[in-house]
Amino acid sequence: AANAGGGGGSAASPSGAAAAAAANGGGLGGAGVPAFKAAMAAALKEFFNSADVQEVAARLLELGQPGLHPLFVKQVVTLAMDRRDREREMASGLLSELHPRVISDDQMVSGFTRLLSAADDLVLDIPDAVHLLSLFLGRAVVDEVLPPSFLASCLPSLPDGSLGITVVQATGARLSQRHAAERLQTCWHGGGLSLEDVRRQMRDALDEFTVAGSSSEVAAVLQDLGVPHFHHELVKAAVEQGFEYPDKAAQLAGLLRQLSERGVVSSTQMVQGLQRIKDSMADKTLDAPGAPAAFDKLLAQAAAEGWLPAEMAA
Repeated sequence: AANAGGGGGSAASPSGAAAAAAANGGGLGGAGVPAFKAAMAAALKEFFNSADVQEVAARLLELGQPGLHPLFVKQVVTLAMDRRDREREMASGLLSELHPRVISDDQMVSGFTRLLSAADDLVLDIPDAVHLLSLFLGRAVVDEVLPPSFLASCLPSLPDGSLGITVVQATGARLSQRHAAERLQTCWHGGGLSLEDVRRQMRDALDEFTVAGSSSEVAAVLQDLGVPHFHHELVKAAVEQGFEYPDKAAQLAGLLRQLSERGVVSSTQMVQGLQRIKDSMADKTLDAPGAPAAFDKLLAQAAAEGWLPAEMAA
C-alpha cells in the first residue's frame, strides 16, 4: 500500500507473548472479542486526538489477535463515519499505514466485507452511510489497501438487494470517472481542496519557512490541511527546493529532520518522498547538475542525525 499517516513509523514484530495470545485467542469467536473491541475503541479515541499511528500499531501487536483485525477495520471506518472529515481522512490514512505490515490483505478484505454486510444496519444510525462507505471503499482501492478485484469478488457474499451491493455499485461508478484517483485521495476535505491546492499550500509554507525559519508554522499548515497521506509531497518539494537554491539546502534538511522527530511526517511518508526524488534523479540533473551530490549529502546528513528511514539507508 501507499502508506501514510501522521506519526507513523516502522511497526515492530509481535512479541513471543503476543504470538502465544494470537494462537490462543486469535479466532473471530470467544470471550476475547469484547475485550479486543474495547481496547481498540480506546486506542482509536486517543488516535483521533494524537494522530499517532505507531501507537495504534503497537496496541494491535500487543493484543496479539490477528484473527480479530477484520473487526478493527470495521471499527475504524464505523467510528470515523460518525465524525468529521478530519477523522475520516485520519482513518483512511491509518488503514493505509497499517497495511500490510500489521493488517494483512486477507484481514483488510474481510474487514471491508463485514462493513458492506452491515450497511443496512449502519444507515439506521448514519443516514449518509451509503455515500460515506462508497468513499471509504474507493479510497481504499486507490490507496492499494484493497485490490480493484474486491469490488467483484465481494458481491457473492452480499444479499441481493442489500445496501452493500448499492455501495459497491456506487464505488465502481466513482472509480470509473475521470481523475477518480485524485478526487478520492482528497475526498475527505469539505473545502474541496484539489491535489494542486494542497501542493501549492505546501510550497507556500516552504517559501515562508526559508524566510521566517519556523518549522512550527510548517507543522501547523500540515495539520490544517489534514492530508497525512500526502506528506511525501512536502518532502519532495523541500528537497527539490534545496536543489534549486543550494544555500537553503541545509535549512530545508533541518526542517525535514524536525518534522520527522516530532512525528509530523511519518517514516513511510519520508521514504516515499525521498524515493520519488531518487527515482527521478536523471530528470533532476538536467536542471540542477549538482542534484545527485546534494541528495547524497542530504542522505548522509539524515543518517548522521538519526532520522534517515532504514529503507533509504539500505
